[in-house]
Amino acid sequence: MTQEKKVKDLMAPITDYETIDVDAPLCDVMIRLKKHYDQCMPHSAARFNKSIFVTDEEHIVGKLSMYHFIRALVPETSKTMELRALNTLFSSRVQQVSEDVSEIQERFAWLHQSFFDLVKTESRKSIRECMAPAHAVLKEDDTINWAIYSMFKLHVRELLVTRNGKVIGVLNFTHLFAEMMNIVGPDCGAVITS
Repeated sequence: MTQEKKVKDLMAPITDYETIDVDAPLCDVMIRLKKHYDQCMPHSAARFNKSIFVTDEEHIVGKLSMYHFIRALVPETSKTMELRALNTLFSSRVQQVSEDVSEIQERFAWLHQSFFDLVKTESRKSIRECMAPAHAVLKEDDTINWAIYSMFKLHVRELLVTRNGKVIGVLNFTHLFAEMMNIVGPDCGAVITS
């Protein structure tokens, strides 16, 4: 039986990822991600880290990825529906319903503008408005099973890894899937021993 691998055996070093200050313009992050994306043409040996970590006084406080940029395109006014507006939709008070429907239509007017205009408008957001918090949850000697549990419990696709309280790496679904494929082997069942 092979020795059980730990988080440190699968993670990518934090130095493989770029960082950006929380107060930098959002377009700076987009430019960096685009540069990485353009370098990764099909069949290229280049790796494309889809996340950039956000720092505040050199401490990682958040992360930005393609997912966060796409999510940021939705204006804040459209992300949550006021309970009052929802209730009045089902009300018999015609005037109030009419006003609330108008309010909802205004909140979702962005759905009828061009994608170009949407991107130009929403790309003015700050990094703080778009980033997801990044919490160091894993220690380098944690088990892979604990990492999987943590990812699903926290509803995240990548986690920071620490050693003595300092962030040293990142573990994501790609790392886990690669290891899973290594274990399953090319015949999907013939277990390969490392």
